[in-house]
Order: sequence, then structure tokens, then C-alpha cells
Amino acid sequence: MRALKQLARAGHTIVASIHQPPTSVWIMMDQVVLLAGGRTLYAGASGQIQHWFIDILEYPYFPSKHGTVGEWLLQLVTTAFAAQEDDQVTMESNADIIAAADAWQVQQVSRTQLYMTHQDAH
Repeated sequence: MRALKQLARAGHTIVASIHQPPTSVWIMMDQVVLLAGGRTLYAGASGQIQHWFIDILEYPYFPSKHGTVGEWLLQLVTTAFAAQEDDQVTMESNADIIAAADAWQVQQVSRTQLYMTHQDAH
């Protein structure tokens, strides 16, 4: 991963599919695309993914309970985990995944419209 990070800093585009990244790998990622059920739930800065899921979608994250951000996200979006632990907050069904993906899509459309309006004003 360090070699990939160096290539990215040199201007190369790096695309990697990583399942359950350890913390040492997670902290090296600048951009993240989180997919579940074939839908995009988040695409953007890795440092902002917690804000999206905690503040916007209102899924709680407690590091002492949920582990690393990567572990938490995997548990959150894997609907099979829903019945395993009563106190674990997860997306319980495909409908929850669709709702999160729809929210992401709406947010992206709103950002695009705001950008276009700003460009038209200049």
C-alpha cells in the first residue's frame, strides 16, 4: 500500500478493491467508494465518511464498541449482521441500503445543481 500511495502522490490514479482493510491501510486512503448491494453509499474523502454516516444518516459509531471505522462500516452495510447482536446498529435490510444510496444520490445531485448555479452566476 505504501508503494501505491507514493504512486498516487506522483499523480497516478490508483483504484483498489479492498475488503475489510486494516487500520494501517484505511488511514492511507484519501478517497473511498463504499458499495453495498451494487449501490454507491458514499464516494469521497475518507476523512468525511464518518460524518456522512453519523451526522447525515444518523448511524452511531463508538470506537470502543464498533472497532475501526472500516470494521464499523462493514458491519453497518452487511445486512447479514443485523440479527447477530441486539445492540449493534446496522442496516437491517436491502431497503436500508437503498435508502442510504438514494440519500447519497440526492446529495450528489444537489451539489451538482449548486455548482452549476454558481458557474452560471459567473
